[in-house]
Amino acid sequence: TIQGIFNAGSAAIRGIEVDLQASLVENLSVTASYSYLDASIDRIDVPPDSTFDSARNPASPYSVGDNAKDAFVIPFSPKHSVDLGADYTMLRRGADSLTLHLDYQYHGGSYQLPTYGPAAHGHNFGRVPSYGLFNGRLAIATTLPQGDRVSLSLWGKNLFNKEHIISVLGNGNNLTGFSSSAAAWAPPRSYGVTITYEYG
Repeated sequence: TIQGIFNAGSAAIRGIEVDLQASLVENLSVTASYSYLDASIDRIDVPPDSTFDSARNPASPYSVGDNAKDAFVIPFSPKHSVDLGADYTMLRRGADSLTLHLDYQYHGGSYQLPTYGPAAHGHNFGRVPSYGLFNGRLAIATTLPQGDRVSLSLWGKNLFNKEHIISVLGNGNNLTGFSSSAAAWAPPRSYGVTITYEYG
């Protein structure tokens, strides 16, 4: 493995984020969040005696001082991300309640390392594809006579058992290209129980 440190002389991340929360009817509230990112590298000057210097590495198409920005990308910057949620109190009797929560999370595709630039052949071997997940929780809460509060939650994650990648590592480099990748997959659908006890 050969590692090098390059100074990104010029880069920019622009975007917008919108958050909404509303109570549509009694006992029902919804939330929505959307974010958009436009992340770009404008300039990376090739330093002398680096792996990008063609005088040292004949396989490189760059010379000292060239702009190698297309060989790099800003990692962890998906263009689109969405979070939707809803909470509905199905039953309320005094201090007791039965609540249902559902949420959907969408993450756009992104890269996890800066070396998967668009000029690198096979750069998508280093891209984590977009994915969306549904989660849910049913919770019952009550207040005990001494004032303590206890809740029992039944929850499920990845309810539709969506198979998706959470981490990927391309085989190759951003000069000669990438030919394959090794990926780590997210856990499958899972369920659980959570008990919470709060002292009064």
